[in-house]
Order: sequence, then structure tokens, then C-alpha cells
Amino acid sequence: MANKPRPKSSQPGLPDGKAAVCQEYRLDLVDFATGGRNNLTRERQKELIQHLNKCQTCQEAFLDYENIYATSVAAEHTRSPAFQKKISEVISRLKSGESRGVQLDLDQNKLGESAGKLHRLLVRNGPVRIEDLPPVSQLPSSLAYGAMGWLARENKLHFPKEGNTTYVTLTPLEMEKYQPGA
Repeated sequence: MANKPRPKSSQPGLPDGKAAVCQEYRLDLVDFATGGRNNLTRERQKELIQHLNKCQTCQEAFLDYENIYATSVAAEHTRSPAFQKKISEVISRLKSGESRGVQLDLDQNKLGESAGKLHRLLVRNGPVRIEDLPPVSQLPSSLAYGAMGWLARENKLHFPKEGNTTYVTLTPLEMEKYQPGA
């Protein structure tokens, strides 16, 4: 079956083929995707999640907004002096042949199991500070952050920010699947 060409966007600034999100939810989607859930009432959050479960266009827009936000948070995190210092130390140890404390054994099975463990942890406990992932998950840093990358790649994670602290949690759509009575 051949793909039908997508129609030109009717909303200025959208690439061809991208449908406009429902105007009623546009600002709420951005707010929700960037962690501003506190700006939405519980009722509005529930209404938005129900809408997202029905509207493919808004689901795609939500994931796009969330990916843009996650990318900007990751870029900000990787520019921090503490992160740069840690990476430099790891690279130096690897170059010198001293791999003590540097675990890079990320086979697919271990990584998949770790992603499952992290997913269950986030369902049970909710948001976790990114830097607390290894101790909270009881996984080595390489597996904890690798699992975070795995889940992020599957669009299952959300990275809300409070002040200078970034948290990792499941996306609202993902959490909705695991809430009683949902």
C-alpha cells in the first residue's frame, strides 16, 4: 500500500504533512510536555489525557514537544561543569587502561532488564532526580542511565524541571496505563 501524501499544513510554521493540533489543547500540550503540570488543574489534566488517548494529531504533537524539551534538558545537563569533569575523568581512565569503576558492559539483555526495572520503579515511586537514578534504582550508573536512554527512545519518559533540578518520570500517557481505575 503506497503512502498517501500528507496535506499541506493549515497552521503557519508547521511543516507540510503535520496537522494542526486542536486549538483548545495547544497551550496545555506544551505546558504538560514541559513539566508544567502544576499550571493545570487535576480535572484539566484528566481531560487532556483523555483527549490525547483519542486524538492522534495531538499525541504526535505532544511527543514532539516532549522530545524537544528532553533534548534541551539533556543539552543543558551535558554542558554542566560537573558532567564535563566526570566525562573527562572517565575518558582519561579509559585511555590510560585503568577501567576500574568504569563499567561499559551494556549488552541488550542487561539493558532491557534494567529498563524494565527502572520503568517499574517510576510507576511505583514517581519522579526521581536524574542524578539519583543509580542509587534509587540500585543499578550501576551505566545501566541506570542506559535504561533511561532506552525508555526515552521509546517516548516513555518525561523530564520535568524544578529550579535547577531535573527529574525523570514516566510520560503522562505512560502513567495513565498504570493508574488504578484508569
